[in-house]
Amino acid sequence: MTTRIGFFSLLYLLIAGFSQAQPFVFPPDKFPDLPAQEPVSIGQEALTEAIDLSNRNRGLSKISAIDDSGRVKYSNSEFWPKGAWFRGYASEVSAEELLRFFDGSRTIYFGTHPLYRYTSQQVRAMIHLHPLVAQNDSLAALVEEVVEDGTRHLLNDFKENDYYTWFYERPGQFKVNSNEQRIFPDSLRSNVGHIYETGHVLATLCDVISFKKSRGMELDYELVEKTGSVAKTLIRKEEESSSSNYSAFALWSISKAFKVSRDTACLLKMKEICGRLLRTQTLDLAADNPCQGVWRVGQEGEGFHEGKMSYHLIVLKSLWEAIDALPRSEKDLRLKLRTAIRAGMNHIAMHRMRLKEDLTVNDFSLEFYGPDTNCVVGGQLFQYLFYDDALETFALAAYYSKINPELFDSEEQQAFVGLLHHVAQTIDTAVDPIWTNELTAAKCLSSMAYYLDYWRAVSSDRLVFEEDGWK
Repeated sequence: MTTRIGFFSLLYLLIAGFSQAQPFVFPPDKFPDLPAQEPVSIGQEALTEAIDLSNRNRGLSKISAIDDSGRVKYSNSEFWPKGAWFRGYASEVSAEELLRFFDGSRTIYFGTHPLYRYTSQQVRAMIHLHPLVAQNDSLAALVEEVVEDGTRHLLNDFKENDYYTWFYERPGQFKVNSNEQRIFPDSLRSNVGHIYETGHVLATLCDVISFKKSRGMELDYELVEKTGSVAKTLIRKEEESSSSNYSAFALWSISKAFKVSRDTACLLKMKEICGRLLRTQTLDLAADNPCQGVWRVGQEGEGFHEGKMSYHLIVLKSLWEAIDALPRSEKDLRLKLRTAIRAGMNHIAMHRMRLKEDLTVNDFSLEFYGPDTNCVVGGQLFQYLFYDDALETFALAAYYSKINPELFDSEEQQAFVGLLHHVAQTIDTAVDPIWTNELTAAKCLSSMAYYLDYWRAVSSDRLVFEEDGWK
């Protein structure tokens, strides 16, 4: 019998030229009255309630039918796997809002399948919350069960040599829970494999490996082998990416894969994507120019798709993960990434933030403006910070700048910490369904988890994962 050696086999066997350097500028004249933000405090009771809320939103009953008035009926006998969260896009609209998908004015019928990105976010949230509830035996056991169930669901839905599916649409107006593809003449969107979903899954599987290693838990062969296969798929298919943020999702997750495997193929792909992202970022302007640090890619009218805050943060998150994952021998590339990160973070601090007291919209709105138009800020607030994982970028900035002192000095580290606390100041209400709603609160859990765990690590000189800061 021949033993097959996979991508993570070594891990398994062991365990069983740009413009001048851009200084970080946190402009004191931008927020002259901005007080230092205190860390957000979330007690054990609130943590318990948030975890319970997430637990109630997994393994939900399937939608059994949608009648011709758009009313949804739920099954009493068919349920999604226990390791899958929510009901896809259909879970994001109220019964009243759902009616607009059936009035003839819409051609897209939102899918009902649980999205892999949401499952991934919830599993990663539990991994980051575990150290905070470890002294509570019953709660820690629940967190471990949730991580295991979510991981099992992701592994069970693995497809060899293919992306994980983005369940964007239902195949027909009244068809539900079907895998059929339906492609509109005027749209390329359909239920097909997607780099976005797959990047989320790979990052999660890598975090599960790190989590189990840190707790001395056994790494089963399926987890290691399939994680490697997902990484290989992203490495091979990433070239199909049509946008900076898609490439960034690959870079983010492949960087995590490199950390847990030290696989050369991951390293080569990381360097390739880094090169592309560095080449497409605007880095040749003055530090106070609103376009400095922006990815002016994907023109939409007079603006740029990749200049929208959510995509800007996705790219920055990937660069933070890469700068920590790269071997310290890659000194030149790491210095170039530092320049890119500084410019991108400066752009946010100098041009995309608003004081809390200036807000005139609901409690969940934050200090971010929305899309750029030729890098000139409009008036739209960015409202997806907590349930789109954007807060994680700021948590990584505070954390990775701290454990990479050869690149970021103490003053710069403190600036990143200040940004983190400033951006996170309303996370306690975001995870409270009284202030938002149950679905939104559950989806904000991951941002709360990242904030609490990374701040705990920064403030106590700990590592979140033992692979972080590897020399």
